Amino acid sequence: MAKPYSIRTDREFMLAWNAMSSFKKAQDILSLLNKSIEAGKHPVSMSLFGAICGYYAAPFMSSNNLGCLPAKNLISARNKKLHESMLKLRNEVFMHLDADVELFGVKYATNPRIIVWQDKTITIEAKSWLPNGFKLIEIETLLRKLVELLHGHALEYIKNKLQGMDLPPGEYVVVTERGSLKLNACREHGG
Repeated sequence: MAKPYSIRTDREFMLAWNAMSSFKKAQDILSLLNKSIEAGKHPVSMSLFGAICGYYAAPFMSSNNLGCLPAKNLISARNKKLHESMLKLRNEVFMHLDADVELFGVKYATNPRIIVWQDKTITIEAKSWLPNGFKLIEIETLLRKLVELLHGHALEYIKNKLQGMDLPPGEYVVVTERGSLKLNACREHGG
C-alpha cells in the first residue's frame, strides 16, 4: 500500500498549491459544463469537458519546475480507473486527437459519423461526445476530495513552517525564492 500523502518540502507545498488551483479551475469549468448541458448547448460542452480534463491532468504531468503529484499517494483504489481515464482523455483526445479512442465505454467516440439518408444522400458529422451524468458526478466528487485533501495538507505545512514566527496581522503572499518559501506582505487586500 502506498504511503499517505504529506507535504514535507517547500517544493511539495508549491506543487500541492498549484495542483489545488488547477483542480479548482476544473471544478469551475465543470459547473459551467453542467449549466451548458441544462441549456442544451452540447457543442460547447465537449470543449468545456476538454478543459476539465486538461486542468485535472496537469498536476500529474511532469513539470520542469515542480515535478508532478504522486498519484499513487492521492488517488484511492476506487478512483484509480477514473483517474487513468481522465489522463487518457487528456493525452489521446484533447491534446493529441488520436482516432479510435474509447471514452468511458463509448467506442470510436471521436471518429466521424457517416449518415446515409433514405434518398441516398450522404452526410458526415462529428458527434459532441460527453460522459453520462453519473460519470460527471464521479469527476466532481474526485475533484472536491483532491481540493480538500491538498488544502488541508498545505494549511498544515504552512502553519508548521510559520510556527514561532511573530507575524503581524495582515495578508501575505507566498512566493518561492531560490527554492524556499518567502512571505511578502500585501499592500492591500487581494495582493
